[in-house]
Amino acid sequence: MISGARLKRMVRKEFRQFFRDKMMLRMSIMIPIVQTLILSYAANTDAVDVPTVVCDLDRTQVSREFLASVTSLDTFDLVGQEVSVEDMELALDRGTAELALYIPSGFSRDVLEGDAQVQILVNGADSITATAASSYLLQSAAAYDVTVKRERVARLGLSTQGLPSVRSETRVFYNPDLRSMWFMAPGVMAMLLFVLLQNFAALSIAKEKELGTFEQMVMTPIRPTELLLGKLIPYGLIGALDALVIGTMVVGLLGVPLRGSVLTLAVALIIFIFATLGSGLLLSAVSANQQQAQILNFFLSFPSILLSGFIFPRENLPQVLYWVSEVIPMTYLLRIIRGVFLKGTGFAELWLPNLLPLTVLAIIFFTLGVLRFQKRLD
Repeated sequence: MISGARLKRMVRKEFRQFFRDKMMLRMSIMIPIVQTLILSYAANTDAVDVPTVVCDLDRTQVSREFLASVTSLDTFDLVGQEVSVEDMELALDRGTAELALYIPSGFSRDVLEGDAQVQILVNGADSITATAASSYLLQSAAAYDVTVKRERVARLGLSTQGLPSVRSETRVFYNPDLRSMWFMAPGVMAMLLFVLLQNFAALSIAKEKELGTFEQMVMTPIRPTELLLGKLIPYGLIGALDALVIGTMVVGLLGVPLRGSVLTLAVALIIFIFATLGSGLLLSAVSANQQQAQILNFFLSFPSILLSGFIFPRENLPQVLYWVSEVIPMTYLLRIIRGVFLKGTGFAELWLPNLLPLTVLAIIFFTLGVLRFQKRLD
């Protein structure tokens, strides 16, 4: 039977040890704040002020109007106009430009004849920026094409009513302006909690083993379960505090809307903290010292982040890696957090596809960690 007095003393001892470690204290306070700001702003896939050069061999009023029309967005930053073909290619080679627009001679004549073509050259080394920027440029060129054709029909004195046309209307749900920060910032909460708590739990017990104090605690009347809970309860509370700080920053400072239930989000975070502490406990149980714990934590953290859908869609993964991502708790928390923040998704919609698997994984990881931990005590 668990003794409340012994457990209380163990928790108090763990808090005292934690606050004496200035580095650990700074990590638990400063890292969530600094990393939330850095990652939310740095992990921005929006194409803004993309360096662009233009090789305009036509140099007519029509080509200049076309150029003004397609580069009017903030997406493009014209770093060179009317450059030569050699200078255009050199700018792409040197990296001073990510995008190049080639307007051939005779462009204005071809526009009047209805068969004008331009060429878009893209620096594919930065595929994310290249894809977004070239897509904007193609949309602008298509809009200009429609405008020119309508003006020509109007000049001929014909009505545009009878002309065949296809109209499309795009409606973006949940994130109308397609801000990448709204997608990334909630995910930062899951990533930081995962990295910090797993690291704290793994290093805490490994440090005790390295210093020799772990064996001393085993010799005391405290029971294995009380020792385990006394170790993990403080880090669970610290994780909850970090989640509150990060969530407040995401909503209040970064302006990401929180459309769903705070209670649903809190339940998911508690389950995730439970799972992460269990995995950290498992790492500590198989590590003889802090160095081994850090290496194992590093080895597991990066694949978990990359495979969970934090940045890249899981649907692009090979089938084997997709199956691996199904047993990563962060995969489910990311879907829950983004659903609660952006979609306002409720408990009923999240329970079966996300909360239930997350709960099962939390029980598995925590049980394995406890069993391995108790075996080392024996």
